[in-house]
Amino acid sequence: MIEDRRVWSQLLFVFAAAVIVATSLFVSKKLVDKVADEERLKMEIWAMSARQLAAEEADGDQALDLILKIIESNKTIPAILCNERDSIVSYNNISVSGSDSVAQLQGKLADFREGYPAIVIDMGPEGLQYLYYSDSSTLRQILLFPYVQLAVILLFIFLAIRAVLATKRAEQNRIWAGLSKETAHQLGTPISSLMAWTELLRMGQLSPEIVAEIEKDTHRLQMIADRFQKVGSASVTSSVDLSQVLRQTIDYMQPRISKQVSVDLQLPEQTVMIAGSETLLSWVIENLLKNAVDAMQGKGRVVLSLKQKGRNAVIDFSDTGKGIAKSKLRMIFRPGYTTRERGWGLGLSLAKRIVEEYHAGQIFVLRSEIGVGTTFRILLPLIKSVVEE
Repeated sequence: MIEDRRVWSQLLFVFAAAVIVATSLFVSKKLVDKVADEERLKMEIWAMSARQLAAEEADGDQALDLILKIIESNKTIPAILCNERDSIVSYNNISVSGSDSVAQLQGKLADFREGYPAIVIDMGPEGLQYLYYSDSSTLRQILLFPYVQLAVILLFIFLAIRAVLATKRAEQNRIWAGLSKETAHQLGTPISSLMAWTELLRMGQLSPEIVAEIEKDTHRLQMIADRFQKVGSASVTSSVDLSQVLRQTIDYMQPRISKQVSVDLQLPEQTVMIAGSETLLSWVIENLLKNAVDAMQGKGRVVLSLKQKGRNAVIDFSDTGKGIAKSKLRMIFRPGYTTRERGWGLGLSLAKRIVEEYHAGQIFVLRSEIGVGTTFRILLPLIKSVVEE
């Protein structure tokens, strides 16, 4: 489920980038066409002025001055004027240097002929002249702009992908580091217990209760190995009685947490069945209980309730701890986030992964108030046969 959301977010990002690029190219193309049309119009006005000047149709010196100003106003568009014999009569906005200036102009003229069609100027008795021109420096810059913009966008996408990959690698590193510490922590409790039982055995103090506790810790070690095997492999589900999972988990954890923490387990009369992994679900409850004990600083009350609502089994986990600030609610399920000095911030992220990816459920903070406590809610889909009943 989380991976699907990541894939869709990446596809959405690529789609948005493609839309931005396409829109930029479209707008730039429209702008280039508009500027090109305006430059064509300017050259036609230039040619018209030259034609009128040659025909001596100007009315007095003022009109003649106006026509000359129009001709000379072209400061950006490179242009070459040729006669009917293809001899260059004049040129404008073209830089030539050295003794081979004629060859340079002929080369420019060949390039201009491959571009826009020539503007024909009827010079009267002097015959026809042909005005060839090319894009101005401004238009060339506009033509180049969308490609520069595309390069910038591609660079941005590349850097964004690099940043995402770097973040993902950092997150994976935090997960592996946290998983190693979680392994040591999970193994620590039963190993410590077994060491104590060993000392009792040496002292010859053996009773049925001690044997039962040893069996619990042995089973605990087997369950821890099973947890890490399942959390790293494909999900294999079976029918799970949630009441039984909650009861067994609390029975094991109660003697191993602070005696000043009371746990109130509220279970329904009817059986609540889901498809899932009993081993992984008990891990979720343990992580929530440990967090609650830490939040209450080893003293307070935990209420764990189970009910059936519609198509879901609903587990509410409430404590009387210090609460969570609203600004932190979105961060608590991220790997590496913790408020403890010696914590590694993996418990809630593992719980979220187990609930959402392995059981197609949801886990979230139902409510939290500073100084009052926090309630987590877990929603797990019921087995279809239970829903139909």
